[in-house]
Amino acid sequence: MSADHAHHLAQHARQRHERTLQRASETLTTLVEAGEPVSVAALASRASDESLRRRLALAHQRITQLRNDNQQLREALARAHGQLRAAGTR
Repeated sequence: MSADHAHHLAQHARQRHERTLQRASETLTTLVEAGEPVSVAALASRASDESLRRRLALAHQRITQLRNDNQQLREALARAHGQLRAAGTR
């Protein structure tokens, strides 16, 4: 692996670490403000919920993207069929 790729991987790992710390801090603040007991189990449970919500949101975005791609491909295929029909009738 080239040093350039290693640098990008390390940078990504640092960013992911910072996001994780930020989410944990926000979750702890939410627990305290709600008057709920702060425990590792409560933190892990909320982190799991947030993780699932993020994955669901990403899945919805991907589905929307794939639907758009499929529509564009269908339209391109219809145009190509039209062009083939037009070329065959000359």
